[in-house]
Amino acid sequence: QSFGEQASLSLDSALLLEQTNRRAQQLETSAQVSNAAGQILDLDSLLPQIVDLVRDSFGYDHAQIFLLDANNEYAELRASTGEAGKQLLNIRHKLRKGSTSVIGRVTETGRPVIAQDTSEQGVVHAPNPYLPDTRSEMALPLILKGKVIGALDVQSKKANAFVREDIAALTTLAAQISVAIDNANLYQAAQDQADRMGLLFEVTTAAAAATSLREALQRVADNLYSSLAARAVAVYLKKEYQDHLGNTFSALEVDAVSGFGIENDDVLRVKLTERGGGALVQAARRQTLMVIHDLQLDTAYKPMAPESRSAVLVPLAGGGELLGMIVLEGQRPNEFDNETIQLLQTLSGSLTAVVQNGQLLERLTAAN
Repeated sequence: QSFGEQASLSLDSALLLEQTNRRAQQLETSAQVSNAAGQILDLDSLLPQIVDLVRDSFGYDHAQIFLLDANNEYAELRASTGEAGKQLLNIRHKLRKGSTSVIGRVTETGRPVIAQDTSEQGVVHAPNPYLPDTRSEMALPLILKGKVIGALDVQSKKANAFVREDIAALTTLAAQISVAIDNANLYQAAQDQADRMGLLFEVTTAAAAATSLREALQRVADNLYSSLAARAVAVYLKKEYQDHLGNTFSALEVDAVSGFGIENDDVLRVKLTERGGGALVQAARRQTLMVIHDLQLDTAYKPMAPESRSAVLVPLAGGGELLGMIVLEGQRPNEFDNETIQLLQTLSGSLTAVVQNGQLLERLTAAN
């Protein structure tokens, strides 16, 4: 009996020591995550460090982070541990929000989901061929400003691998990760804004420093092509012509082009007097920016470069009069995001002034 009591005390002490050490390790992990979040503002560098810390500190076999896509439809894998993680990242692994998986359920409900034994009937778990030995899985939501932005997922090859203390510690870590993601996104947004303002300054400065209007427009086309990774960029100017009967008509004519050479002769000069007209004529008449997200679905626009998949048409207009048009074509559908479109809208005002000044200078030179 005395030996049994001593053995019980020894077991209690050992268990308490193990719990204390585990708790200390969890607190250290939390501190390391906070430290990394303060120093690393690039998600592609930050998130892999976090999942490695979580896996090693808690003794799990696998850890990963999913973030919801821009359309809030799929949870996309952004960081994952081990060789299986590399393979999952290579195939761009994602799970639909609300699907019958731990990640799908968490991102739909915003509440933790725990599968203590994946072999039991009725347990929420989607088997993954890259992680065939998983016996328990837990995912916690990443919530920012009341909105679910993703999930932290941990897996173990042992059943019933999650204890109450682990759940509490990981919940705290999930909140820290959400703040870290917010900081990184804010930093990236600030960087993007700085880049856009830098591009705006660079384009307008280069155009203003040109010795002729054609040189100014060519500089604009070259800058936009290289900075926005467009497939092709063309700058049109509105010009007046006479046909063989002496009738005057207006047309948009390409004055500068960058990227792929224009292979469609029909887009070199586009009459504005044609009835109906394509997308270019419609945008010119309305003097409003037009975005074509997928050229295969919208046949009203005639692409300049082969295999272009999207386009944005930016009118240059001053005092209610159309002066020209900037056209950018993208390599993929939906190539031009809202930030790029806003940049082009802002840029159009400055470039309109450049065109007006250039045309005025040419008239004065001709008159002299």
